[in-house]
Amino acid sequence: MFDLSVYQWKKVWVTGHNGFKGSWLCKVLALAEARVCGYRLALSDTSSIVHCVRRIILLK
Repeated sequence: MFDLSVYQWKKVWVTGHNGFKGSWLCKVLALAEARVCGYRLALSDTSSIVHCVRRIILLK
């Protein structure tokens, strides 16, 4: 398995965070206590897992 402690308190920029893979990546990084930022053009589905992770900073 991967050592996710490397990402603890680090700033991580994720593009495509509202997609399937990006949303899971954000969830894992947030669980590793990373500071996750993301950029999106439009949110097409409100059932994305991104809505479950409140630590993600969304930038428009």
